[in-house]
Amino acid sequence: MGPNPTLTPAKLHEAFPGAEIIVYGHTHRPLLEFVDKTVSVMSPGGQGRRGSGSCPCWDFEQQESLTVLKVMATPSPRQVRAGAKHVDAEIDMLVRTAEYLRHPTRHGATHDYTIRRAILESWAIHLRCLIEFFHPKRTDVLRAEHYVADAVEWLRTCPKLNKQEQRRQKALHELLAHIAIGRDARKSRWSEADHRIVTRRIPLFLAHLTSRRRSWFPEATHLFPQHGAGGGLTSA
Repeated sequence: MGPNPTLTPAKLHEAFPGAEIIVYGHTHRPLLEFVDKTVSVMSPGGQGRRGSGSCPCWDFEQQESLTVLKVMATPSPRQVRAGAKHVDAEIDMLVRTAEYLRHPTRHGATHDYTIRRAILESWAIHLRCLIEFFHPKRTDVLRAEHYVADAVEWLRTCPKLNKQEQRRQKALHELLAHIAIGRDARKSRWSEADHRIVTRRIPLFLAHLTSRRRSWFPEATHLFPQHGAGGGLTSA
């Protein structure tokens, strides 16, 4: 159905009295409304950001036997610009903490257990944030698609997480976000393979940016040459 300002959730419920969930579109206005305790009416708004259509604002996620529609938050241009500083800082700290974990004595560090555990946790936090940036599960986070020149091309090109990487993403959530019942302390370890989950995607991300937006990430562009395969203070 096309845009119709007189179309309301109540009228849709009246038109389809036997439906428990009503999904409609072409309004370009996101909506999620519960008409009563059992009937919900939802419009995803649009496939992309308002005015550009370049970045998906909704997605479907398979959860066991259910297909769940997730309505993505769309940041303002100001939020996107401000968020670049945070992404750049996350990349910088990921690389620097990894450098310490590889070569602690090279930087004048001691073998103090508490210091090493603190830096290990710091690295894991930055790793988790950046995996979420490239492969978001939450709907209210900044995503790589918000920055690239062509979101569709980026989503096609960016490597999908394999099963092992998906397990690692889940383990990082359990280790760092809360004290999960199934938390496994053995998974809180330094791993070059885990580190590469992010570092192999950063050069690809930078290559998909316009030159103007690439300038928003000075630390990342310094640590990862635009067309390089590795990057960082020390080669992996």
